[in-house]
Amino acid sequence: MLRIGFTLGASRAGVAALVVPLALAWASRSAVSQEIDVYPRRIGAEIARDEFTRDVAALRVRPGRNERRTPSANEFVLGPTARAKHVVQFRPARAGRVLIEANWSAPVSLRVDAIPPGKTGAYRSNESASPLRLEFDVTPEQAQRRDSWTVVVANRSGRDVSGRLSVAYPGGGRITLVSPAGGEERADADSAETGSGPANRPIDLLEGLQSDVNLERVELQSILGIRAEVYEDQDEEAGTFYFLPAAYYLRWDEDQGYGLQVLYRGIDTEGEARGMVHFSADLSARIGIRDIEAAEILLHAYLKRAGRSVREPALTPMPLDGSPRLALADNLTRIWDIDPDRVAVSAPSAVLDELTIEWVADDRVATDMQPKLLEGGVNGDILFDPSGDGLPAQSVPVEIALRDPNTYGRIEWQRGASWENNTPYGIVVKRLHALLLEKSDGTPRVVSWDLRDKPVPPGKRLRIRGAAAGVPDWLDELALLVWVEYVVDQDCARCDDQALASIMSGATRSERRFATISALDNLFADVGAVAIVISVGTDYSVPGGDAWHEWEVVLEGDGQAASVGPLYPPADAGSPFLYLVTLRMADGAEHRGNWVASPGLNLHIGLSQVEESLGRIPGRDL
Repeated sequence: MLRIGFTLGASRAGVAALVVPLALAWASRSAVSQEIDVYPRRIGAEIARDEFTRDVAALRVRPGRNERRTPSANEFVLGPTARAKHVVQFRPARAGRVLIEANWSAPVSLRVDAIPPGKTGAYRSNESASPLRLEFDVTPEQAQRRDSWTVVVANRSGRDVSGRLSVAYPGGGRITLVSPAGGEERADADSAETGSGPANRPIDLLEGLQSDVNLERVELQSILGIRAEVYEDQDEEAGTFYFLPAAYYLRWDEDQGYGLQVLYRGIDTEGEARGMVHFSADLSARIGIRDIEAAEILLHAYLKRAGRSVREPALTPMPLDGSPRLALADNLTRIWDIDPDRVAVSAPSAVLDELTIEWVADDRVATDMQPKLLEGGVNGDILFDPSGDGLPAQSVPVEIALRDPNTYGRIEWQRGASWENNTPYGIVVKRLHALLLEKSDGTPRVVSWDLRDKPVPPGKRLRIRGAAAGVPDWLDELALLVWVEYVVDQDCARCDDQALASIMSGATRSERRFATISALDNLFADVGAVAIVISVGTDYSVPGGDAWHEWEVVLEGDGQAASVGPLYPPADAGSPFLYLVTLRMADGAEHRGNWVASPGLNLHIGLSQVEESLGRIPGRDL
């Protein structure tokens, strides 16, 4: 059974600057004029290659064996000829998103084709250096055929290449390795259920973690994508270990934008004119091949460190007990007075499936929720009941917020490449981190470099000059992950407007705007006031313009400015708001005026605006 509960409020402390898997791509070429160069500065003592290893078998620890896993559909070895291909097949159980990821160490490009059933040509293709990502949707019509799709990894580089392939698709399950010569097919052991279910024997992949900057476990978990505690199968001889996602985040990519839609409807489903607003949020665990590969290396190192001999240890997603069920906690109802009958959650059949949450609110509630969707967001927990009755229910966090770095994904650093900020927000890069294994005993260690809080506006490219700043070349070979810690601009009204505009649609939606109130030069001397209070009132505080709301702005000096809102004025609104001026004098007296219509969203307060509201200038004979 799967249960879910939500709250609306502050985002989780400690994870705001660290995010999971790669959603923001680096490019090998960029417009130099758009690049922002950063030269990292080492944090802590200098490091040397001989301190670290990636070869778990070479660890100097207690006796134990490290068995190499039998090659599977997730692993490929391609020769240098054009005929070298790795071919797998999968069969989607239903319509939905397919994510294909390939990763290899050689500095060459490979091509990946996704071929639909009954076709010979590719439905989607991509050719690039590692890592390669291919993502598309299986339509309901395609899913109804229940036939196998084919994925082909082709090597035209003229070099030997070995790597790993991951295919995540609706329903999950078995993928099949197909011999390029037409030989027998065999099921991928990683995807088949080979064990008895998880036992209540957790293994901490981050045991003994060391860090230059004292990263907390929850921070590194959000980078790995996989929760640090994994559980061994009830049958110790199975060699199977089960994992859960670190969290589920709002889906976002630079091509399709946010997995969040806010639809304003003129009438509700019963035909009554109520201006109802429909919310739909797609959430994803976003666990890719890089995450599983890093976690498996950490698992092998842990077993080696513990002196355990486990034949072919393998990580696999946590199996669930039957078809999952969801029970939404009453937070949306209790906090926002949303009818429980207007809340729906699509239940995933596997822990790596996407999750969709939908709810319906009226205009006023929808307006009040928008700031929370920006900052703090909709937060909650998913409770999984693992199969086999050997492990109690497990909780996984859910986070939905447009200003949360977790929404945009991990930025993995690639030497010599630049990264383009394709998000609606400016970001500030904080530090460069690398996850390594100590050569002495295999304990995980994070080494870091300061990136000097460099801002990267939307549309600009970031280039981290590693070689020129002491980030050693051997890091590329030995590090399990190298990523950029960053934060998202929390004070950009224009960015908020762009983000919200991209998720909102519908017949009754008005554009979300902010009003700017400012004091002209010499105003305070001319009116003799110590403070000027501007009251702003409008009917357009909600889409549709039927709810009066007031804000108050206190100006205490010439040139000061402030924003109020959001407002939703229609395009033909003659005046988006009314304003009222109150003068506070040094002797404690106050002079309050009357409401005046503003000619636009930008209101500059001078003598004429004061006189129009008050009917006079106090202290002057008019």
